[in-house]
Formats: sequence, structure tokens, C-alpha cells
Amino acid sequence: MFKEPNFNNPQVNQKEESVFRNQENLIFFFRKLQNVYEERPEINEFVGAMAGTKFAGDYSEEKIKEDEKYVEETRRKIDEHNSSKGQEKLDSFEENFAFAEAAQAMITDRLNNWLPDFKTIMTSDFDDLRVGVDMIMKHNSGGYLGLAFDATVSSKSETINKKLENNWEKNVARGSVPVVKYFKDPDTKQMGRLLVPKFIVGASAKDVNEIAKAYLADNEKSLDYHPFRLSALEQIETQIEGALAFYEKTDEPRYDFAKQQYLKIKEIIDKEKEKLVESKIIDRLDYHEYQKESMVINLMEEFFAKKDLNF
Repeated sequence: MFKEPNFNNPQVNQKEESVFRNQENLIFFFRKLQNVYEERPEINEFVGAMAGTKFAGDYSEEKIKEDEKYVEETRRKIDEHNSSKGQEKLDSFEENFAFAEAAQAMITDRLNNWLPDFKTIMTSDFDDLRVGVDMIMKHNSGGYLGLAFDATVSSKSETINKKLENNWEKNVARGSVPVVKYFKDPDTKQMGRLLVPKFIVGASAKDVNEIAKAYLADNEKSLDYHPFRLSALEQIETQIEGALAFYEKTDEPRYDFAKQQYLKIKEIIDKEKEKLVESKIIDRLDYHEYQKESMVINLMEEFFAKKDLNF
């Protein structure tokens, strides 16, 4: 009989070295998750996309070359910044592209297994860097949501607060919905732009290491019980409720479109969470202890409390 693993062992070293720092492990993940990488949009394939629409000009060969140059220059600047810090000081998955992409591919694969009613794909390099959306989730009902994955919560709470504030100011408070420029529908294969509500999903370095080690041991089945499976849904739920609480305080028409998008996603996420809770796959007592340690939901609730939102 399969034995449920203990993901709340207090003896686990919180400062444990990331498995992604090992070059052989990075190669392993690239091969193991090749199907995830293959679904990721390549922007040079979008030349001529959205023909016959007012957005067609955004997909000319010239415009796409400009976007490729943006990616190249942005990565160069980040690499230079990281080199000045010294590799041994980089404790964030996001401060190294190889770490970040391997972690994002792994979480994308998990979401596809944990949430079979969704199809999750990684975004293009351009949308990752420009829009800050790492993954797109498409529900079988047609609803879409974008995720910005953060793997630094346990050591750098200010990182997620900064991302929450940025998303709030740029999108929620303005009634705007972010635009992912290079989206390739996983079902229809249609290519073009997508308006998609953006949510921050944070995992501790401990979470990511535990999930990665299960992959390395060819034991992904054990991850069905991992508390991050429920935490990811609750993080999205908390942000939806915060946005809707804000929109309920005003009747300005400019917020109508964004509000409807959040309401649609809320219905989807509520159902997914309800199914998971009713399945009792995640032990609630263990999950309570996990949340006290991870602090991510508390960070998000504190963020919205400061906005004077009651929900």
C-alpha cells in the first residue's frame, strides 16, 4: 500500500541547498519535463498572427524582432546584476534563469496533474519578463488565469509583498486585466493575445525542494498529498476575494469588465477547492501546521487588510 509521506517534518533543514543548483539535476528536469517545455510558445512562430484584426501589426516580423531584442537585453542586464552579487549569494530561484525555468516547468507539470480540469502552460520569455506572468491556466469551461510563481516566500517575504502591490496598482486598482501577447491555445493551437487576470502564487524553498526531490526519485505520486496543492488554490482564492471586495466598494463602470473576469475565475476556483477538500487527500490538521510555517496565506491576508478590505 502506498504510504502518505510526511511533508511537515520539523527536522527538515529550512536552509537546505536547492536541488536546482546541481547542473546534472537541471539536465534531468529538462529531459523529464520536456513535454512542458515543448508547449511553451516561441515568439518567432507568431509572425503573421491575428491577421485581419487591429492587432495584426503587433505580430509583424519587425515587431517580433524588437520583442526578441527586449528579451535578450533584459536577460543580459539581469545576468550582469547577478554576476556583480556573486553566484554564491543568489538564494532566490528567480535570480537564475535556469533555476526559475526548471521550477516553473515542474510546478506547471504538477498543476496539470493536480487539476485535470485545467491545462497549464508556461508563457513565452517575453511575457514572463514583460508582463510577469509565468504560466497560463485554461479551464475546460473556457476560463483563463495567469500565474506569477514565486519561490522565495520563506526567506524573503518582501518579495511577494512587492509583487502583490505591483499587481494591485497596475491591474486591480485600475480595473485592468493584463495582456499576454504570445499565447498559443493548448487545444485549438490558435495564436495571439490573451487578456488574463494575474495571480501571485508563492512557494517556500522547502516546498520546491520537496517537490523536486520527488521527481528525482521518480515518485511524483507522493506529491498528491503535498499541502502546496491546496495552498496554491487558497492563494488564488484570497486574491480573488480581495479584488472583488475592492470592486464591491464602487459602482464605477470602468471596473465592470475586470469584476466579471474575477467572478468567473472565482466560480472555477471555488469548485476546484471544494473537490480537493472533500476528497480529504490533504489532511486538514497537517495543513494547518504547514500554513503556520509557510506564512504565505497570512502574508496575503495582511496585504489586503492594509487595503481596508473585509472579506
